[in-house]
Amino acid sequence: AMDHAMVFSTGYQANLGIISTIAGKGDYIILDIDSHASIWDGCAMGNAEVVPFKHNDIEAMEKRLRRVPEGAGKLVVLEGVYSMLGDIAPLKEMVAVAKKYGAMVLVDEAHSMGFIGENGCGVVEQAGVPDDVDLVIGTFSKSVGTVGGICVSNHPKLEITRLVCPPDVFPAT
Repeated sequence: AMDHAMVFSTGYQANLGIISTIAGKGDYIILDIDSHASIWDGCAMGNAEVVPFKHNDIEAMEKRLRRVPEGAGKLVVLEGVYSMLGDIAPLKEMVAVAKKYGAMVLVDEAHSMGFIGENGCGVVEQAGVPDDVDLVIGTFSKSVGTVGGICVSNHPKLEITRLVCPPDVFPAT
């Protein structure tokens, strides 16, 4: 169970809002090149430097992290199950590498929520890394069969994000 949650009108809005708000000017987003459009749009909406790496390539991810300037904020964005390809990220290894470099980790579980893990919490649960993942994004439009998106976290930053995240503050829904 996570301490904090934010509910959005869609999973797309959750990625858009969280990514563009969490990583700001001078920060770096390191993400899988095959990330969902909502992740790319969240990166485009923010002011962080965006650094993609080859799909599911742990070594390539580490190489990008190694190049980030000392002291810069780092956010690694991964998906549990990649929507375009249907394959699963090697989360256990990737999260370990991200933490080695002091990066925050966001995992989009939109395509694994309800299907993977003992309690249906996704690849984060299956890989046994919930304590090392800072932000988990989910959607209600797949396995739950309704509308909406969610971001859950144990990170206290999520409470601050609630106050400055445009898709949360101005949804008009």
